[in-house]
Amino acid sequence: MPRSRPFAARRVAGRAARAPRRRRSMPRLGWSVGGALFGVVWMGFALLFLALAIWNTVDIGQLRASGVRTTGTALRTWTETSTSTSTDANGFTTTTTTTSHYTQVRYIDRDGVTHVETVSGSHRPPSAVAVVYHADDPGSVRAAGEVSGFSFGLAIFLVLFSAGFVLFGLTFFLRW
Repeated sequence: MPRSRPFAARRVAGRAARAPRRRRSMPRLGWSVGGALFGVVWMGFALLFLALAIWNTVDIGQLRASGVRTTGTALRTWTETSTSTSTDANGFTTTTTTTSHYTQVRYIDRDGVTHVETVSGSHRPPSAVAVVYHADDPGSVRAAGEVSGFSFGLAIFLVLFSAGFVLFGLTFFLRW
């Protein structure tokens, strides 16, 4: 009569005979029209947001590095207020009010041409307003406060934040 192996030895021997299984970290989602539409819309918005954030960061960087700084005069200031209301699935209503301040500024570029442009922020007329513009395009003016270190850091944060949305969208497509 053959000697039988103990139960634990049989179980270990049985495991050694099988090939190790490769496990997926995330299950595949499968294809559906709704899922594809969601992914395409998500990536479209994420890429648009990323492109705008990069453009803004590059513009601020160029103005900080080689922008022409001058002082203009505030002509008039105004505010624009927008209100939006949304209701969630539970019936709770949220109202958001946003107020933006603008100032019309007159300044003279380095060629002696007078420009009247609009910048963000509230500056009391007829106060002096520090502005920065591109040397080759004096009409592209920003208030000097918009190209500060804080604004540049915020612009870089928005690039990284929007890149995170793009990466999230890519993981969605990789799981698909």
